[in-house]
Amino acid sequence: MADPDFSKIGAALRHARLQMGWSQEYFAEKAILSVPTIRAAESGARVYPRTYRALIDAINKARAACNPPVGPLILEFPVGRAYETDTAQPTDPASPGQAAPGPGVYPEASPAEHMVNDDPITPDATIPIPDPVGKGDPPRLSWADDKGLLHAGNDAWRIKDACEGVVIFGATGSGKTSGSGQTLARAYLGVGFGGLVLCAKPDEPALWTQYAAKMVRQSDLILFGTDPRWTFNFLEHESRRQGAGASLTENLVNLFTEIASIGAGSAGGSTSDPFWDRAMRSLVRNCVDLLAAAGVPVTLHNMFDVVRSAPTSLEVIQSEEWRQASSCWRHVQVAQKAVSASGHRIDLHEVIAYWLDHFPTLGERTRSSIVAMFITLAEALMRSKMRELFCSGTTVAPEDILAGKIVIVDLPVKEWGEVGRIAAVLWKYCFQKTVERRKDNSNGQGRPVFLWADECQYFVSRHDALFQATARSSRAATVYLTQSIPSLVAAVGAEQEGRALVDSLLNNLITKIFHANSDTTTNEYASKLIGKTVKRFGTAGRSVGPPPPGGWFRTVTQSSGYSEQLDDIIHPNEFSRLGKGGPENRFLVHGIIVQMGRVFGPSKQYWHLVAFKQRPDDVQPEPPILVDRSVNSVKQRYSLGPLSPLMFPWRHFKGNVSVARWVACVLVWAGALELGSFFALVVWRQLLYSYHL
Repeated sequence: MADPDFSKIGAALRHARLQMGWSQEYFAEKAILSVPTIRAAESGARVYPRTYRALIDAINKARAACNPPVGPLILEFPVGRAYETDTAQPTDPASPGQAAPGPGVYPEASPAEHMVNDDPITPDATIPIPDPVGKGDPPRLSWADDKGLLHAGNDAWRIKDACEGVVIFGATGSGKTSGSGQTLARAYLGVGFGGLVLCAKPDEPALWTQYAAKMVRQSDLILFGTDPRWTFNFLEHESRRQGAGASLTENLVNLFTEIASIGAGSAGGSTSDPFWDRAMRSLVRNCVDLLAAAGVPVTLHNMFDVVRSAPTSLEVIQSEEWRQASSCWRHVQVAQKAVSASGHRIDLHEVIAYWLDHFPTLGERTRSSIVAMFITLAEALMRSKMRELFCSGTTVAPEDILAGKIVIVDLPVKEWGEVGRIAAVLWKYCFQKTVERRKDNSNGQGRPVFLWADECQYFVSRHDALFQATARSSRAATVYLTQSIPSLVAAVGAEQEGRALVDSLLNNLITKIFHANSDTTTNEYASKLIGKTVKRFGTAGRSVGPPPPGGWFRTVTQSSGYSEQLDDIIHPNEFSRLGKGGPENRFLVHGIIVQMGRVFGPSKQYWHLVAFKQRPDDVQPEPPILVDRSVNSVKQRYSLGPLSPLMFPWRHFKGNVSVARWVACVLVWAGALELGSFFALVVWRQLLYSYHL
């Protein structure tokens, strides 16, 4: 039974084990203990003092052997509660003649000691995860590409496979979230990935909180949106970040236009007429340059003030009243005094020419349209909740994810609507740009991070395909879950261009998992992806003719053969018959995995049918959560309706067939045999009667 006083000690032991890159099996080997004992200690149960001593000694020896050496593990234990005894021995360290045990030191146990462990031990992971690594590890101990995350028989799905991207298809209720989604999420958390989670459904934040608790990652969890401690000023973050490309105007313009276009409802990121895109980008570019030259923070509110107070005609510029009230004029004057370098003077000259010459001379309708576009795109980020989250200071940033934090955008689209969608896409874009320029991935040994989007059709954008093309080298594992391909195309918009963007994105998500689905487009895509093979199709014929002269029996002619044809390995309609989990499927969700360039099993096939457990906590880590299956070996059993449980009880009541059911089965079969014998006798007598006639 877990003891609250020892839960923190168990978590500390598990964290120390993860820092060393050890699995529980390897930890048990080092400490010369059993694996169940390791699980008991890490779950917070009270074990023998000598067990704690063995665990701490094993870790400290390995730390001392590191290059450079790592400091020893020191734990403070609850006073007087290291163990319980059957005898009335004093356990208070303050008692006369007893010294208080120091950090990490226990008194030896007496023969009368016993463990209090009435409840079964809950495993710390639902699947066997080899060599997990926790946060804070040096690169030499970090996440090797060939380390397995999941196992299906002898096939291992590794970290490098995860960094190539995953897309999961499945109809509503197919089990994609509770099956393969849960399996991947807990695997990523178990080995120390940092991550960004975009939420569409209201129950997702609670679900991920549960995952983090199971994998002892609560301290890394950040609920952005509902927790007032966390804010993220994305423009200020981009303008003040470190790096060679920091504060570049074009990066800020791209950031603003990409995010603002999502707020306007365009996942493609552009309008039909490129003139308006270029005009709006020019407005934003000169606005950013003016604020930077004046030494004013680049924020949405400051940009809004500049655009709103810009001159509308050349005559207005000469007005003293306008000059006193205009933020644009005030920033121009400050910038002229502040700029001294020649290069900056040239840039400032272009900026001033835009605001005091080009902008006022634009046509009234053209200028008002450009300003209206900017205001429409920006105001979505400057109202109520969005202003609180993205227009104040910065207490959490994408760099925290690289350090192992798990940021959950706790603004589900189904509850917050467009606000939740804009917030999620904003975080996604900033995360993607941060990952692409990360500096902690020397020699490809940086901490892997994941981007998770269930119901990803709400969050896809044009930049996703470009990001995924290089995500593997940045060690970013993208996981997108959706119902079908048409839902992605509809979200991106623009029929042909949208389908091209979706095809490009799917091409760069290397691992594809298909669950039960009734969408013909997705099922045909999966079937074509798996491919065709040569199959044999049997042919048979039978003809009955009149009896020959003088004969009694008719002439029967039979023929048979086969033909070889190229046919689908798995027909599209077979995807609609995959198991969807639940009690009727023993809580197993069937899915077909396809991974480009990968063969599975001894038969070397290019697809793999597996079953994902929906209830991993009900089983021990072995056997793995992925169960080997084969489409060809799954045969439909003939059903006899209500007679089937009586005649075949072992099929319907596996492992729990009562004596009464066996007696009923014998009686039914006896009746069936007797009835069959009666009909056989009648037929035989009829044949004899016909022969004598």
